Amino acid sequence: MLPRSKQHSMAFALLLLSVAIAGCSKLAVNNSSLDYRDAKPIPPLQLPADQATRPFVALYPVPVLPETVPENAPPVTNEKGNRFLLPAPLPLDTAAIQARASVDVGRPGVPTVVIDGNGFPILRAEGNTDRVFDALLQSLNTAKINMIKNTRATGQIDVRFDEQDYILRLGRSGSAVTVSVQDRQDALADPTVTTSLLNQITQHWPI
Repeated sequence: MLPRSKQHSMAFALLLLSVAIAGCSKLAVNNSSLDYRDAKPIPPLQLPADQATRPFVALYPVPVLPETVPENAPPVTNEKGNRFLLPAPLPLDTAAIQARASVDVGRPGVPTVVIDGNGFPILRAEGNTDRVFDALLQSLNTAKINMIKNTRATGQIDVRFDEQDYILRLGRSGSAVTVSVQDRQDALADPTVTTSLLNQITQHWPI
């Protein structure tokens, strides 16, 4: 255990340190945090003309700031104007976040054309089956592909593509919805035709 005199000395030292910190905060002593505003531009690095080098690409480009500060810009200095003041973050709009989350639940992702285990192309999209079905109808309509009929209950859309009738069948594979293309005999359609049709769908997929 420390002697009482040393304990008093340490307590007095801590008290002085606290007072000094508080004093600096109130006095707002210039800490050079605003010196960047007086920085002078320097010329770019010059290399010998006969030196073969790669072109310089700025990793961290410095944006060009306006000469006048907008009226609604947050303050960047303290009350005395001699220290940088980190702007406080804007309040979190929880209502907007919850509303956005409720809208995005089950929203289909961007579809991709993949090859299934049988070597045939299929469409794969993450999301709710009903919303993928709606997005599929919208993309077919935008792509001006003739839809003969659609049956949501069975996940089937009959279309006419390149003067031939085909069936788009929806299924599930884990968290993703798959779309295969079949002919009128319920056989998988020709891979070339399927790829062309599915590419038309992905190119017109609603964002």
